[in-house]
Order: sequence, then structure tokens, then C-alpha cells
Amino acid sequence: MRKAGLVVLMTAACMAGKSAAENYLLNGGQESRIEYRLAQRVQPVTGTKTLLLSFVVPQSFASPTYNQSVSDFALTFKPEPSSRQEEVDRRGNRVVQVAWTSATAPVEATLAMVAVTKVSLQPLKTQAPFPLVGLPADLADYLKPSPQVQSADPGIVAKARQLTEGARTEFDAVQKVLSWVVDHMQYVTPPVQYDALYSFQSGKGNCQNYSHLAAALLRAVGVPVRIVNGVTLKRPYDVRLPDGTFTMRMGQGRHSWIEVFFPDLGWVPFDPQQTELFV
Repeated sequence: MRKAGLVVLMTAACMAGKSAAENYLLNGGQESRIEYRLAQRVQPVTGTKTLLLSFVVPQSFASPTYNQSVSDFALTFKPEPSSRQEEVDRRGNRVVQVAWTSATAPVEATLAMVAVTKVSLQPLKTQAPFPLVGLPADLADYLKPSPQVQSADPGIVAKARQLTEGARTEFDAVQKVLSWVVDHMQYVTPPVQYDALYSFQSGKGNCQNYSHLAAALLRAVGVPVRIVNGVTLKRPYDVRLPDGTFTMRMGQGRHSWIEVFFPDLGWVPFDPQQTELFV
């Protein structure tokens, strides 16, 4: 992996001491070529009639802060499945489903790909006002509540309005919400529940809780947010500061984050667990 400094407008909180969030602006960029391989072994329980596995195909992606290009994607199985089909769901995800009938022996599934990623962060140049108006109709799903993102809950709505009071730009509103999430949450895994309301009331959870709570608060004030699941790199970044070294430890391995829609930029990734402007 080749890397330089980072340009990140981020919020960090000292979880041990639970101190208030602090904002940092770092300069540079980072590029990586990742040869990724995930091997899984599934043992069917006795009496299984059909074993069904589902895989979402990682996609190439471009944003103002982060770009990834996926190639050489392959799914292999041992033994070979009885059936295999691919479909595109209503949100544009490519999904591969494979099935084994009368499965008794273990199934080995291997996913492999090459991902070339690039972070080239500059200060986001957005003129999007807050509150947002005139959003496209196809964003409606990303403004609605769901079983995991209870954006219509009265408590969540009231907190979201309080946090964004006085915000004149969408970016300002997003930063206010994400800074509060970092201050409010304590990382716990596994959590009792994964939904936003549990996270809001308990202040506890893992990366999914951070994402669901951030999405609920932002949707509650009319900001479109979608949940993203994927994989993040394990290597931390050491950032040299005048008075010492600041180590950024991102979520390692399987991870959940969000993308926020800006009318003049499109979808922009944010990690609510630490609120970097990249993943």
C-alpha cells in the first residue's frame, strides 16, 4: 500500500475519558491496491433441505473524497451449487444467490477481488443550503424511517432539530450531528440491539449503531442518508502534530458507515464512528 498524508475533516473523541469531540484538518492523500480474499465454511444443520447463500457484489465508486475501482471479482464454491443466479435489487446492488439442495456436507465459499482505492481530499466545496429543498423524488427511500433507522421517533426528531438549529449549510448540519454522535456513543460489541433508537437511548453500540443513529438524526431533518457495509483497512494512520502524534484507528475489517447526499456533490462517504470524510 502506498500512502502519504491525509486530507480529512474529522471529529475524534477520547472514548476512555469520554472527552468532548475535537475537529482536525489534515492534508495529503492516500492510495491502495488491495488483493482481497474472504473464505467461509458453512456447515448445514441436520435436516436442511435447501442451503441458500447470498453475496452482494462490490462495485466501483467515485465521490468527491473517495474513489474505488473493483476488478477480478470471483466467487468460487466447493462443492458446486445446485443453482446460481444474479439479480439487481431496487437500489442497484448486484446480488448473487447460490443454493444447494439436500445439503449435508460443509460448503466452502471464497470471494476474491482486487480493489484500487484513492483518497484525494480537499475541503468540500458545497453550496448546499440547510434545510434542503427540491430534492429528487428518487431519494425518497433515504429520507424514510425503517425498523433500524427510526427517524420519525419524537425524541430523535427533537434532538436532530436541536443539534442543527442555526445551521445554514448542509455540511454544517452534518458536522453538528456527527460530532454529537461521537460524543454520545460508547463503542460496545456485540450490542444488545443494532437500531438507532436503542443507540439514542443507551449511548452504546458498534459501527452499525453509529451508522443507524447518524442516519436517523440526519433523515429526521431532511438530509438523505444511505447505509453502506463493507471492509476497511486495518493499518492505523499516525498524524504528526506540533505537540505529539495523533493515531487514527479506523473500524477494522467488516464495517458499516454512511453516505450523505449533497445536491451539488452527490453521495459523500462519512464514518460516524469517527466521522472521517472518507472510508
